[in-house]
Amino acid sequence: SISGKSIHRKHSKYRKIYKEIKQQINHHKSMKKTLYFLIVILSVSNLQSQNIEETYKRGVENHKNGNYKAAIIDFNEVLLQDPTDTLAYFERAKTFVCSKKYGKALKDIESAVDSGKTGAELYLLRAEAYDYSFNYSKALENYNQYIALTNEKDVWLYYSKGYTEVKLKLYDDAIKSFTKSIELDTLNNLESSYAFMGRGFAYLKIAEQFKDKPKEAKQFARLAKADYLSARKLKNKAANKFIEKIKKKYGV
Repeated sequence: SISGKSIHRKHSKYRKIYKEIKQQINHHKSMKKTLYFLIVILSVSNLQSQNIEETYKRGVENHKNGNYKAAIIDFNEVLLQDPTDTLAYFERAKTFVCSKKYGKALKDIESAVDSGKTGAELYLLRAEAYDYSFNYSKALENYNQYIALTNEKDVWLYYSKGYTEVKLKLYDDAIKSFTKSIELDTLNNLESSYAFMGRGFAYLKIAEQFKDKPKEAKQFARLAKADYLSARKLKNKAANKFIEKIKKKYGV
Protein backbone atom coordinates (compact mmCIF):
# COMPACT_ATOMS: atom_id res chain seq x y z
CA SER A 1 0.00 0.00 0.00
CA ILE A 2 1.02 3.54 -0.63
CA SER A 3 1.79 5.48 2.51
CA GLY A 4 0.33 8.95 3.25
CA LYS A 5 3.79 10.46 3.20
CA SER A 6 4.44 9.10 -0.29
CA ILE A 7 1.18 10.61 -1.60
CA HIS A 8 1.98 13.93 0.07
CA ARG A 9 5.45 13.99 -1.55
CA LYS A 10 3.94 13.30 -4.97
CA HIS A 11 1.35 16.05 -4.55
CA SER A 12 4.03 18.46 -3.43
CA LYS A 13 6.13 17.55 -6.45
CA TYR A 14 3.18 18.12 -8.83
CA ARG A 15 2.33 21.45 -7.18
CA LYS A 16 5.94 22.56 -7.62
CA ILE A 17 5.92 21.52 -11.29
CA TYR A 18 2.57 23.28 -11.80
CA LYS A 19 3.92 26.42 -10.13
CA GLU A 20 7.01 26.42 -12.37
CA ILE A 21 4.89 25.92 -15.50
CA LYS A 22 2.57 28.74 -14.43
CA GLN A 23 5.55 31.02 -13.82
CA GLN A 24 6.93 30.19 -17.27
CA ILE A 25 3.53 30.89 -18.87
CA ASN A 26 3.30 34.22 -17.04
CA HIS A 27 6.88 35.02 -18.04
CA HIS A 28 6.08 34.29 -21.70
CA LYS A 29 2.96 36.43 -21.47
CA SER A 30 5.05 39.25 -20.00
CA MET A 31 7.65 38.81 -22.74
CA LYS A 32 4.92 38.92 -25.38
CA LYS A 33 3.55 42.16 -23.93
CA THR A 34 7.04 43.67 -23.78
CA LEU A 35 7.74 42.56 -27.35
CA TYR A 36 4.41 44.00 -28.48
CA PHE A 37 5.14 47.37 -26.88
CA LEU A 38 8.64 47.38 -28.40
CA ILE A 39 7.17 46.70 -31.84
CA VAL A 40 4.64 49.52 -31.37
CA ILE A 41 7.33 51.95 -30.18
CA LEU A 42 9.66 51.04 -33.05
CA SER A 43 6.82 51.36 -35.56
CA VAL A 44 5.87 54.80 -34.25
CA SER A 45 9.54 55.82 -34.19
CA ASN A 46 10.05 54.65 -37.78
CA LEU A 47 6.89 56.43 -38.88
CA GLN A 48 8.04 59.66 -37.20
CA SER A 49 11.47 59.33 -38.83
CA GLN A 50 9.85 58.87 -42.24
CA ASN A 51 7.59 61.87 -41.64
CA ILE A 52 10.54 64.02 -40.57
CA GLU A 53 12.54 62.97 -43.63
CA GLU A 54 9.60 63.68 -45.96
CA THR A 55 9.02 67.08 -44.34
CA TYR A 56 12.72 67.93 -44.64
CA LYS A 57 12.77 66.98 -48.33
CA ARG A 58 9.62 69.04 -48.91
CA GLY A 59 11.31 72.01 -47.23
CA VAL A 60 14.36 71.70 -49.49
CA GLU A 61 12.08 71.50 -52.54
CA ASN A 62 10.07 74.53 -51.41
CA HIS A 63 13.32 76.47 -50.97
CA LYS A 64 14.46 75.54 -54.49
CA ASN A 65 11.12 76.70 -55.90
CA GLY A 66 11.32 80.02 -54.05
CA ASN A 67 8.49 79.13 -51.65
CA TYR A 68 10.44 80.42 -48.67
CA LYS A 69 7.53 80.77 -46.23
CA ALA A 70 6.47 77.18 -46.85
CA ALA A 71 10.08 75.99 -46.56
CA ILE A 72 10.49 77.70 -43.18
CA ILE A 73 7.27 76.06 -41.93
CA ASP A 74 8.61 72.67 -43.03
CA PHE A 75 11.98 73.15 -41.33
CA ASN A 76 10.22 74.43 -38.19
CA GLU A 77 8.25 71.18 -38.09
CA VAL A 78 11.40 69.09 -38.46
CA LEU A 79 13.16 70.97 -35.67
CA LEU A 80 10.11 70.66 -33.43
CA GLN A 81 10.46 66.87 -33.72
CA ASP A 82 14.26 66.89 -33.52
CA PRO A 83 15.84 70.08 -32.10
CA THR A 84 19.33 68.74 -32.91
CA ASP A 85 18.82 68.26 -36.66
CA THR A 86 21.89 70.08 -38.05
CA LEU A 87 20.78 69.93 -41.68
CA ALA A 88 17.40 71.46 -40.88
CA TYR A 89 19.12 74.37 -39.11
CA PHE A 90 21.47 74.85 -42.06
CA GLU A 91 18.72 74.70 -44.68
CA ARG A 92 16.49 77.03 -42.68
CA ALA A 93 19.42 79.45 -42.37
CA LYS A 94 19.76 79.43 -46.18
CA THR A 95 16.04 80.13 -46.48
CA PHE A 96 16.28 82.97 -43.95
CA VAL A 97 19.08 84.56 -46.02
CA CYS A 98 16.88 84.38 -49.12
CA SER A 99 14.02 85.88 -47.08
CA LYS A 100 16.31 88.75 -45.95
CA LYS A 101 16.06 87.64 -42.31
CA TYR A 102 19.78 87.74 -41.71
CA GLY A 103 19.72 87.83 -37.90
CA LYS A 104 17.65 84.64 -37.81
CA ALA A 105 19.96 83.07 -40.38
CA LEU A 106 23.02 83.75 -38.22
CA LYS A 107 21.28 82.24 -35.16
CA ASP A 108 20.46 79.10 -37.13
CA ILE A 109 24.05 78.81 -38.34
CA GLU A 110 25.26 78.92 -34.74
CA SER A 111 22.63 76.33 -33.76
CA ALA A 112 23.85 74.10 -36.59
CA VAL A 113 27.42 74.42 -35.31
CA ASP A 114 26.32 73.71 -31.73
CA SER A 115 24.49 70.59 -32.97
CA GLY A 116 27.65 69.28 -34.63
CA LYS A 117 27.45 70.70 -38.16
CA THR A 118 30.82 71.16 -39.78
CA GLY A 119 31.99 72.11 -43.27
CA ALA A 120 33.23 75.05 -45.29
CA GLU A 121 29.73 75.89 -46.53
CA LEU A 122 28.95 77.29 -43.07
CA TYR A 123 31.55 80.01 -43.58
CA LEU A 124 30.16 80.97 -46.98
CA LEU A 125 26.58 81.17 -45.73
CA ARG A 126 27.68 83.13 -42.68
CA ALA A 127 29.70 85.49 -44.91
CA GLU A 128 26.60 86.19 -47.02
CA ALA A 129 24.44 86.78 -43.94
CA TYR A 130 26.98 89.21 -42.47
CA ASP A 131 27.47 90.89 -45.84
CA TYR A 132 23.77 91.59 -46.32
CA SER A 133 23.44 92.80 -42.74
CA PHE A 134 26.27 95.33 -43.33
CA ASN A 135 28.76 93.67 -40.99
CA TYR A 136 31.51 93.76 -43.62
CA SER A 137 34.46 92.92 -41.39
CA LYS A 138 32.77 89.71 -40.21
CA ALA A 139 31.73 88.95 -43.77
CA LEU A 140 35.28 89.29 -45.07
CA GLU A 141 36.62 87.12 -42.26
CA ASN A 142 34.23 84.32 -43.27
CA TYR A 143 34.90 84.71 -47.01
CA ASN A 144 38.62 84.32 -46.30
CA GLN A 145 38.04 81.26 -44.12
CA TYR A 146 35.87 79.67 -46.79
CA ILE A 147 38.48 80.27 -49.53
CA ALA A 148 41.28 78.97 -47.28
CA LEU A 149 39.35 75.75 -46.66
CA THR A 150 38.13 75.11 -50.21
CA ASN A 151 40.41 77.01 -52.58
CA GLU A 152 37.22 77.40 -54.61
CA LYS A 153 37.45 79.28 -57.88
CA ASP A 154 34.10 80.93 -58.37
CA VAL A 155 33.33 84.18 -60.21
CA TRP A 156 30.69 85.39 -57.77
CA LEU A 157 32.67 84.39 -54.70
CA TYR A 158 35.54 86.71 -55.60
CA TYR A 159 33.18 89.41 -56.79
CA SER A 160 31.38 89.31 -53.43
CA LYS A 161 34.69 89.37 -51.57
CA GLY A 162 35.86 92.35 -53.66
CA TYR A 163 32.60 94.21 -53.03
CA THR A 164 33.02 93.65 -49.27
CA GLU A 165 36.61 94.91 -49.42
CA VAL A 166 35.43 98.07 -51.21
CA LYS A 167 32.96 98.68 -48.38
CA LEU A 168 35.86 98.37 -45.94
CA LYS A 169 37.95 100.75 -48.11
CA LEU A 170 40.51 98.01 -48.73
CA TYR A 171 40.85 99.07 -52.35
CA ASP A 172 44.10 97.24 -53.16
CA ASP A 173 42.65 93.97 -51.87
CA ALA A 174 39.41 94.65 -53.72
CA ILE A 175 41.30 95.10 -57.00
CA LYS A 176 42.93 91.69 -56.50
CA SER A 177 39.57 90.02 -55.79
CA PHE A 178 37.85 91.63 -58.78
CA THR A 179 40.81 90.68 -60.99
CA LYS A 180 40.47 87.07 -59.82
CA SER A 181 36.77 87.15 -60.63
CA ILE A 182 37.47 88.48 -64.14
CA GLU A 183 40.13 85.84 -64.75
CA LEU A 184 37.78 83.05 -63.68
CA ASP A 185 35.00 84.17 -66.03
CA THR A 186 36.46 82.72 -69.22
CA LEU A 187 33.19 83.33 -71.10
CA ASN A 188 33.44 87.10 -70.59
CA ASN A 189 29.71 87.48 -70.06
CA LEU A 190 27.63 89.86 -67.98
CA GLU A 191 29.09 88.44 -64.76
CA SER A 192 32.51 89.81 -65.75
CA SER A 193 30.98 93.24 -66.34
CA TYR A 194 30.14 93.50 -62.63
CA ALA A 195 33.72 92.66 -61.68
CA PHE A 196 35.00 95.26 -64.19
CA MET A 197 32.61 97.80 -62.64
CA GLY A 198 33.81 96.90 -59.16
CA ARG A 199 37.49 97.11 -60.05
CA GLY A 200 36.92 100.37 -61.91
CA PHE A 201 35.26 101.79 -58.81
CA ALA A 202 38.22 100.70 -56.63
CA TYR A 203 40.67 102.39 -59.03
CA LEU A 204 38.53 105.52 -58.97
CA LYS A 205 38.52 105.63 -55.16
CA ILE A 206 42.33 105.36 -55.17
CA ALA A 207 42.51 108.18 -57.73
CA GLU A 208 40.48 110.36 -55.36
CA GLN A 209 43.12 109.87 -52.66
CA PHE A 210 45.71 111.69 -54.83
CA LYS A 211 44.12 115.14 -54.56
CA ASP A 212 47.48 116.92 -54.52
CA LYS A 213 49.08 114.60 -57.06
CA PRO A 214 47.18 114.99 -60.35
CA LYS A 215 49.61 112.83 -62.32
CA GLU A 216 49.10 109.80 -60.06
CA ALA A 217 45.37 110.51 -59.91
CA LYS A 218 45.14 110.42 -63.70
CA GLN A 219 47.00 107.11 -63.85
CA PHE A 220 44.39 105.44 -61.66
CA ALA A 221 41.58 107.29 -63.46
CA ARG A 222 42.77 105.78 -66.76
CA LEU A 223 42.76 102.30 -65.21
CA ALA A 224 39.24 102.94 -63.95
CA LYS A 225 38.08 104.16 -67.36
CA ALA A 226 39.54 101.08 -69.08
CA ASP A 227 37.52 98.84 -66.76
CA TYR A 228 34.34 100.81 -67.31
CA LEU A 229 34.86 100.57 -71.08
CA SER A 230 35.25 96.79 -70.73
CA ALA A 231 32.03 96.66 -68.72
CA ARG A 232 30.24 98.69 -71.40
CA LYS A 233 31.42 96.24 -74.07
CA LEU A 234 29.75 93.53 -72.05
CA LYS A 235 26.48 95.52 -72.26
CA ASN A 236 26.56 97.00 -68.76
CA LYS A 237 24.87 100.36 -69.37
CA ALA A 238 25.70 101.66 -65.89
CA ALA A 239 29.32 102.08 -67.02
CA ASN A 240 28.45 105.15 -69.15
CA LYS A 241 27.80 107.34 -66.12
CA PHE A 242 31.25 106.61 -64.67
CA ILE A 243 33.03 107.11 -68.00
CA GLU A 244 31.52 110.58 -68.27
CA LYS A 245 32.42 111.37 -64.66
CA ILE A 246 36.07 110.42 -65.24
CA LYS A 247 36.22 112.49 -68.41
CA LYS A 248 34.88 115.59 -66.63
CA LYS A 249 36.94 115.26 -63.48
CA TYR A 250 40.29 113.97 -64.80
CA GLY A 251 40.19 114.83 -68.49
CA VAL A 252 40.96 111.25 -69.59
